[in-house]
Amino acid sequence: MIPAGILLPAWLTANAQTASNTFDYYVSTTGSDSNPGTLASPWAITSLSLYSHTANNVANCKLTGGKRVGIIAGTYDVSALMPTNDSSAGALQLIGGTSSASTYWASCDASGNYSPLAATLDAKGASGFYGGHNGGPGNEAPVISHVGIYPSTYALGYAIIDGIILTGFSYKGIRVGGLSSSDGPQITGPVTIQNCEFTGGGHNPGDGLDNAAAVWMDGISGTWLVTNCLFYNNAPWSAGNANHLNAIVVGYCQGGTIQYNTVINAGSIYGKSFGSGTTGTGDEGTILQNNYVDASMYSSGSYGLEDFTGYPAPGLTQTAIFRNNIVLSTFNALSGYSSTSNWPHGFTTPVQAYNNTFVISGGTAIQIGMSNSSAVTIYNNICTGSGTDVQLSGGTVAILDYNLASQSVSGGGSNDITGTPTFVGGTPTLPAQAYQLATGSAGKGAGRVGGTASGAAIDMGAWGGTDVNTGQPISQIGCNLSAGNASSPTPAPVPNAPVLTVS
Repeated sequence: MIPAGILLPAWLTANAQTASNTFDYYVSTTGSDSNPGTLASPWAITSLSLYSHTANNVANCKLTGGKRVGIIAGTYDVSALMPTNDSSAGALQLIGGTSSASTYWASCDASGNYSPLAATLDAKGASGFYGGHNGGPGNEAPVISHVGIYPSTYALGYAIIDGIILTGFSYKGIRVGGLSSSDGPQITGPVTIQNCEFTGGGHNPGDGLDNAAAVWMDGISGTWLVTNCLFYNNAPWSAGNANHLNAIVVGYCQGGTIQYNTVINAGSIYGKSFGSGTTGTGDEGTILQNNYVDASMYSSGSYGLEDFTGYPAPGLTQTAIFRNNIVLSTFNALSGYSSTSNWPHGFTTPVQAYNNTFVISGGTAIQIGMSNSSAVTIYNNICTGSGTDVQLSGGTVAILDYNLASQSVSGGGSNDITGTPTFVGGTPTLPAQAYQLATGSAGKGAGRVGGTASGAAIDMGAWGGTDVNTGQPISQIGCNLSAGNASSPTPAPVPNAPVLTVS
């Protein structure tokens, strides 16, 4: 499934067909590893693990590379499969495919048809412990891993995870890559996580707490994408403190996109900026667009879009782009540190931040520090609420104009507006819709395409401009998933799934 109008990457659409939507192999809650993996005779969930659990499961798992695997509706208790204290191994191993045949794991119904959010992987389950590690502290194992090395080597890249609910995880839900800890090679093929739901994650006493994440993207230089996913109600380890609680962590990655995701009470989207100081190891070129992040429920550590600064390694040139995002926060909304005690470096690549809506009740709406002379481009943003609106240090300001801020923008242009916007409010189907500008609001029609006087007039804020995927006016911010369970905050219908062929 791809949200309506979103362009699919070429590697994903190259094998599209219009015939059947069936899968090559199936897994069910009542399956057996001794079965052939058909719809009538499906595997057990252990057949997606390279650890030996039965006489047949490892052999079955090795068959899945480049194939479509349908996970039939139901709840799968994987708590007994979770490794102990291993941040890379995972309960299940996603084996990569090839450019002509991607590996595709997706939720499906009992008839074998794609059915988003019908299948749940529960890492807590009968164990009663987050991450299913039976009481031992410090567990860091993910539910699904795609790292290529543990417990044995396997192919990486050309892999898609679609429409699965993950719950009960502790340190990680899905881990893709392990370059930051030398737990695997760099991934050069594309990887996509789409239409998934991450909820009910938490921590046991003694668990690892640093940079906990529902999704960890680590060491990918090929195309990568996290799109149309829902992250909500994943518990921090300290009440009211979201410090180092993340929906998505990115490190050692180049050229990826994070888009159309909804994050509510699940921390931040964090570019960790790992690196070794050598060419090709830093982070660069991440695009964050059309995301909705609500971190307003935290009294401290309340970031929205954090860092993505690029490690100070040579040869980093790709621009970090933040556009058409909505962030609610009690602290910083978009933050990339400079030379501070918190982080010893700021952005080392060019930065563009435009047509975002940042609603804060403290801290700084936009805080960007540059550790070199790379250019900063900031325009058409709405920064409203209490706190400092825009704080820049270092770098070269290419554009700083056409922003609407509750306080004046220091060093800004003559077309900045000091004031407070009026949003339409209400309780719309998708929470981001409440932050559209009302008729007559400050910022309505006051922005400019490209942030210069020669650009066409558009609205300031996240709903202004056009969607880069469709070329049409912005129509979606945040995910549009149907409810995976009754408390899901986004009950809109899901479009049809893409159909892929495999060898």
